[in-house]
Amino acid sequence: MKNIILVKNNKGGIGKTFVTINLADYLSKTKMGEKKSKVLILTDDSQNNILMYSKNEFNENDMVTLDTCIVTGVRNPKNISVMNIKDGIDFIPFSVNGISQNAIRNLGEWIEIMKNKYDFIIVDSNPSLQSPELVRESDYWIAPTELTTVSINALNNTIEYVGLNKLFAIVPNKKRTTINHKEGEEYLKTQYLEELKEIGKEDVLVTDSIKLSTEFESLLFDNKTVTELTEKSNSNHSELNYIFFNLTEKLIEKINKENNLNYEIDKNYILRNKDMIMDKEKMEHLNQFQEKYGLNDITYNPRKLKEKK
Repeated sequence: MKNIILVKNNKGGIGKTFVTINLADYLSKTKMGEKKSKVLILTDDSQNNILMYSKNEFNENDMVTLDTCIVTGVRNPKNISVMNIKDGIDFIPFSVNGISQNAIRNLGEWIEIMKNKYDFIIVDSNPSLQSPELVRESDYWIAPTELTTVSINALNNTIEYVGLNKLFAIVPNKKRTTINHKEGEEYLKTQYLEELKEIGKEDVLVTDSIKLSTEFESLLFDNKTVTELTEKSNSNHSELNYIFFNLTEKLIEKINKENNLNYEIDKNYILRNKDMIMDKEKMEHLNQFQEKYGLNDITYNPRKLKEKK
């Protein structure tokens, strides 16, 4: 099964961890039939920034790193230790000493074991062109970028490193209300996509831009993910929710098609994004939305979402 998602760009500070945790958040709100999805986050960055989004406290000395998990997990798959950071989301940290040659030799076998345990595996990758092991194992690549020449150039370098065939989506981040950022956004959604088509890549998604906002930055300090922004009337919250809903929806459509599967997003989270979906897809009547998602007899229930936390 193809279910390993790489989040990477060869530039620091552009929101790789932010995209990783919020994509994991929405993927954990999918299910196959009645079975809720389980998501595993891996990293090849010893900063382990994902931990900042967890409300759980971890003793650094007790953390079992990726290297140890691989070496011991291949010998005894039932004894693989992970850290639960949110409902449906687990994480395995990376050691400052990196990954050993023994672990590298066993990585492929270990990955297959983890694929059987988790519906989706996301790699929060480091901001360099190093540590290629997890990059090679990935199936789909999501590239966060800022709307600057430096970031887009870094994206081009990363394409050469990761491979154009794996590129699934580009997520513009930290958009400011400046002429340069508006021009950068327009370039990504038009000319850049045309340039990708010219070299053989026609199906890349460019999401709406994530605005630079102290409100969103506070998610980190509050240990929150995007679906925990429950104020539906807040337009910023609605826009951010839609970006990760849309990214998840398109991703599971591709995963379903390529693996002959049937993952679906929890209907309450579809309903939460109803207004944005109808606006973005230019639906003039409610029945268009209801027919697309088969939600004729269901209404949005924010209390139910709150109870799921």
